[in-house]
Amino acid sequence: MRRTAALARPEWADVPACAELLASGRLSSAELVAEGLARIAAYDGDTADAPGLSAVVAVNPDAYAEADAADDRRRAGKPLSALDGVTFVVKDCIETSDLPTTHGSPLFTGWRAASDAPAVARLRAAGMVLLAKVALDDFAAACFGECSVRGVMHNPWDDERMVSGSSGGSAIAVAAGYAPLALGTDTGGSLRIPAALTGVATLRGTGGLVPTAGVFPVSASHDVVGAMATTIAGIRHATALLSARSLGPADRPATRRLGVVRGGLAIWGDDPEGPVLRRFDEVCELLRTAGFTVTEVPPPPRRLLDASSLITSEMSASVGSYLAARPDAPVRSLAELFATGAFTSWARIALARGVMTDADPAAARRAHQAGVAARHELRGYTARLLAEQRLDAVLYPGVQRPAAPIGVEQSGVFTRWSENTGLPAVGVPMGQVLPEDGDWPLPCSLELLGAEDRDDALLDLASAVERELGRSS
Repeated sequence: MRRTAALARPEWADVPACAELLASGRLSSAELVAEGLARIAAYDGDTADAPGLSAVVAVNPDAYAEADAADDRRRAGKPLSALDGVTFVVKDCIETSDLPTTHGSPLFTGWRAASDAPAVARLRAAGMVLLAKVALDDFAAACFGECSVRGVMHNPWDDERMVSGSSGGSAIAVAAGYAPLALGTDTGGSLRIPAALTGVATLRGTGGLVPTAGVFPVSASHDVVGAMATTIAGIRHATALLSARSLGPADRPATRRLGVVRGGLAIWGDDPEGPVLRRFDEVCELLRTAGFTVTEVPPPPRRLLDASSLITSEMSASVGSYLAARPDAPVRSLAELFATGAFTSWARIALARGVMTDADPAAARRAHQAGVAARHELRGYTARLLAEQRLDAVLYPGVQRPAAPIGVEQSGVFTRWSENTGLPAVGVPMGQVLPEDGDWPLPCSLELLGAEDRDDALLDLASAVERELGRSS
């Protein structure tokens, strides 16, 4: 089956390995572009036997020229960075000046930004080669893995399973080996859910770690830009280039103390007896054996998790500010965008909630103030938990159920503790499990939640967890 072939990733699909191959001369950037484009041609489009993965919106026509320039720098002994010549893809709500940015909607087909978003510019300044723009749920407003300009995205592990979103195309591109690195965004789990369902690593950094300028917004308080890669080392390499501030040392050495939360984080769909939680329990025991202190702790009060989201209350203002700064955009406000109907039915549900907040401004202000208060209380609860238990991080399943069949809403999503506090969370693949409704294994992932601005220490901890998982495989 195509899914099996797509997951037979080459050596260069890992960021550090790719950088080493380029540095040693065993691989050229031009060859890397050729191999990435060959995999896109093989797996992304439909065939008579199977649907394509449907991740790529547009290929960069200048990719070979950018790769040739990187190879010239390597030959001259003047690479711009360790990642000079490494390819990457970009979620198509992140602006690029030389390729259209569709935001997943036909409304923006052909629309071009005046300049690259800072996140893209920083990778290109390091010599990285933009291979393609990739699909997303329209305007990053949903998480069903359906894009108006590309169609339904298919999970590389099982083409009848969803990839979720909204950064579904980014996850597919890494999981299927199109490129070693992908840029995506996360408002309500949009990096971490598809990463968990496709078996790749990601980091939702502390708010402000990576600039969000030049990105279609959903919520100013929730939106972040981040990377996906096959390993935590790849995430660290990318984050070092992307970060708006230095990833400094931790205030104290990591003690490898983890607080475990097994349930109670999902909006709906906890699966206390399912295969993902059984695998999670195995991983917790593995970490105990390896010398980690692993202690079960309670989840935050549900009332705080439910009340601390600001996504709906901020959507109209966030989208309006973005469009106002782009006079050549085809619409001028969220209400005008919604009136076009140029998006999927799933995105319609989320956008409608944002439009509705404008109907009663006073009620919207009260709702926002209540959300801010709950967010502050949730942050305080989390800070006390980490301090009183002397925890380096809280550990829980990223998504408590394997990927759902296409067309079925993904349940058991545990991501909202991070997005509703702004605290960093890193997703680490923890192997595969056999779903109760499936015939072959699917990926699952754990998530580590850490303290504000402790992204570097959190990545160190994630690397240690990843090493133990590798030893046990």
